[in-house]
Amino acid sequence: MKIKIKFDTFEVEGVLDASKTSNDIAKLFPIEGKANLWGGEIFVELKEMLPYPGDKEEVEIGDIAYWQEGPAICFFFGETPSSFTDKPRPHSPVVVIGKLENTEPLKYLKAGVKIIVDKS
Repeated sequence: MKIKIKFDTFEVEGVLDASKTSNDIAKLFPIEGKANLWGGEIFVELKEMLPYPGDKEEVEIGDIAYWQEGPAICFFFGETPSSFTDKPRPHSPVVVIGKLENTEPLKYLKAGVKIIVDKS
């Protein structure tokens, strides 16, 4: 499923996989909130927790993930404070549910801007 992640001055697109986690998150669309930054990770909190504990402790640049502890949907574009290498490492394990098509604009994002995640 194609999605759009809209910020104040730009948007990026991504694709969610066909997993149950992705489908359950899509039922929450549109997701609106403030962008939170944690190094090379942007996350937006969800209004409800889904029953999917994380299984990935290290992810790839461009990954979209569900973080149960937040609960939140996360977008990875670079190293995080937990990274041991140049790969992003979430604060705690996540479920990878998709991929961003372009991460470059995310490098210029400021915390607190409005974010809307919805189907494309």
